[in-house]
Amino acid sequence: MDDMIYTPPQAIEIEEAVLSAFMVDYKNCAEAKKILFPEMFYHGAHQTIYRCIQDIEGPIDILVVSETLRKRGDLDSVGGPYYLAQLSGKVMSGVHSDVHAKIIAEKYIKRLYIQHSHRIQKLCYEDSADVFELQGLVSSLFQDIDKVIASGGGAKHIKEILGRAHKELEQRIQKAQTNEQIGIDTGIEKLNTLMCGWQNSDLIIQAARPGMGKTAMALHHAYAAAKQGKSVCMYSLEMSDVRLVDRMIIKVTGIAPYRYKSGRIDQYEMEQFHVNIGDLETLPIYIDDNPIVSMDYIMSNTATMHQQGMCDIVIIDYLQLAETKKERGKSREQEVSEASRKAKIIAKSLDVPVLLISQLSRAVETRGGDKRPNLSDLRDSGAIEQDADVVIFIYRPSYYGILEDADGNSTKGYGELIIAKHRNGMLDTISFGHNESMTKIADYVSETDNLPF
Repeated sequence: MDDMIYTPPQAIEIEEAVLSAFMVDYKNCAEAKKILFPEMFYHGAHQTIYRCIQDIEGPIDILVVSETLRKRGDLDSVGGPYYLAQLSGKVMSGVHSDVHAKIIAEKYIKRLYIQHSHRIQKLCYEDSADVFELQGLVSSLFQDIDKVIASGGGAKHIKEILGRAHKELEQRIQKAQTNEQIGIDTGIEKLNTLMCGWQNSDLIIQAARPGMGKTAMALHHAYAAAKQGKSVCMYSLEMSDVRLVDRMIIKVTGIAPYRYKSGRIDQYEMEQFHVNIGDLETLPIYIDDNPIVSMDYIMSNTATMHQQGMCDIVIIDYLQLAETKKERGKSREQEVSEASRKAKIIAKSLDVPVLLISQLSRAVETRGGDKRPNLSDLRDSGAIEQDADVVIFIYRPSYYGILEDADGNSTKGYGELIIAKHRNGMLDTISFGHNESMTKIADYVSETDNLPF
């Protein structure tokens, strides 16, 4: 028998955030209110505060909650006005209260499973327990849990969904009339046209073999999004934050990579550095380069960044390096599947695009012909393809020594983004141009000499 003492599933900080949201931005907490009931809160004081909030009719703020608790004789037992004031400062709005409410509900349901399992286990050890009565009890207990899960369900009448769809369509029409990019700028015009930019709630897998320019392309997308005014939250699991920024500096200044790295730069290049560094400093790009972060950390940290208005798009470089919970008997394929699934949860729960960089298997290298990748080359897991809304392969023929295409055109500085899966749109192959060091990427014109480098 395991003698370890486990802490019951709980999320005290999330409970505080939800109660804060109700007190500072009640109008945006309607969905959270549908999900939660007082017993779901782990902290007893939080149950009392939420029960009070539930019972208040009309507008809610910290003063109304405080006064109602005072009249009930509960104010001191929950920590007094000071604790309520602390709670109200936890968040600035209720925009993400529904996401937080679901987390609280999940913790509560897990506690119910534990409680019911202990009760069933205890009865099973009693000789007097009738097995058929036990069967009825088990069925009854787990039906109760099913009711809890159903009560927090997100089923909505189609009329409500149509209203939201209509509102989003009007926003797209307005942007189209002013030639404004509908989604988040990808940095490549033809890709923007095909996909209408990166779309909220989409999981985009961008995959390639080593040396193809995965990180360079990710930085290009990040730079374009940031120039559009979108906050970029980037997790670099392979390269340090300084090395990533070095690449961005080389990109915007035009300094040759070798000259930059060796320090052999002239006065003009140094002037370009100082001119362009000011532009980079203003971009809303946030880089986390902890090489051993878990997907759970990425989920939690991204939610916090988004809540603070610092995350419009997430970039993770790259999938196979993301830590997952180690469990005995779990295969590498299962671990990668779990990581990609969590990336999809981030995209859907926060309603932001998630660009997940991934390695391709070595099968590409052993294949004959032009070595163009396909979906079966996604490394370690078929679930990556299933979870993804979009799968894009980066392909540069010159990398494999293919120096001319079928028409005899030079492939120097030429690359392709192969859209192999597009859940909500067309498949296509989009050409892009790059310089030899892959520090600059642009729309492809016809020949490398015509590229704006």
